[in-house]
Amino acid sequence: MSTPSAIPLYRRILRLHRFLPPDLRSLGDSYVSSEFRLHRKAEGSQLKGFLGQWEGYAVGLEEERDRRFRGERKGWGRDM
Repeated sequence: MSTPSAIPLYRRILRLHRFLPPDLRSLGDSYVSSEFRLHRKAEGSQLKGFLGQWEGYAVGLEEERDRRFRGERKGWGRDM
């Protein structure tokens, strides 16, 4: 996974995890690290799908973070 978009996405997700409660952050950081490590050699459509799914996850975290700071909802993932 030497594509230039993978490393910035990985870092972006870890930065977004800073807004999570400590226990969720720890779990999330471990999972993201493991997944990106396992898919290091991914190519083509597999890589595209992998990065697309993680991009969607990052967008969801950003939306949740923004709603939280606007005061629209208290806590993380209450409606799940």
